Amino acid sequence: MSKFQSPYPIVDRIRVIFYAMTALTLPLFLYTYSQSKQGNYHPPFEDLSDTFLWVLAAICVINAVIAYIIYQKNITEHRKLPTLSDKLHILLKSNIKKFIQMEITTVMAAVVYLLNGTEAAAGVYIIAIILFAMSNPTIYSIIGDLKLPKDQVHQLKKDIPFDQAESAE
Repeated sequence: MSKFQSPYPIVDRIRVIFYAMTALTLPLFLYTYSQSKQGNYHPPFEDLSDTFLWVLAAICVINAVIAYIIYQKNITEHRKLPTLSDKLHILLKSNIKKFIQMEITTVMAAVVYLLNGTEAAAGVYIIAIILFAMSNPTIYSIIGDLKLPKDQVHQLKKDIPFDQAESAE
């Protein structure tokens, strides 16, 4: 038996995980950025090549694309599940996997910025965080990702408990 009795707690869990993971690297980036702008930060590897930064940027974009492809593949396979509860549980697991993959990219970019301190490295981090932010889970993105039928859209939007909706079928 699931500990989730209605749609909103699952959606809330997805959103909390998303915001926590998105915010994980921000303090490190903001600290390094503010210290750098004040002239108080001297990175240990200021001479990282531009080629390395371009490769890192490409890895960030490729990783994001791969994360989205894997996510869409997982979601597509599970759209045929009969209940909203089943679909949302799969969505939760799929989103966690996608968020972890995206987080690896942002951590990697933040560490390179910490080590390098250049504006180009900051740009790579910003690209990584923007790609991650595009995963922001909303009710409407969930409806679109799962391609929910009208009765399940209504159940999701009104937060109708799973047992009530399933007994009505």
